[in-house]
Amino acid sequence: MEESLDSQLSIFIQDLVLDHYEKSPIFDKARPSPKEWTVLAGIVVENTKTQEFYVASIATGTKSIPRSCMNMDGYCLNDCHAEILAR
Repeated sequence: MEESLDSQLSIFIQDLVLDHYEKSPIFDKARPSPKEWTVLAGIVVENTKTQEFYVASIATGTKSIPRSCMNMDGYCLNDCHAEILAR
């Protein structure tokens, strides 16, 4: 079964973002252990004149933090969604 063009583009963009993240100097510091996972979001821009794609922004973040770990004094971010941080 052939992949659609949309599916191929999605995989291309996914690979572009992952490659950018893995080549980043922060990757070694932020690498989760095999038992952990992290949320990664990226923004990819296409230059329509050259039809080249580049990663404009990437960020890692959390989807949720247990209430027991939240800081309620207002001096810390309690929830840092990767999608918002990348944006």
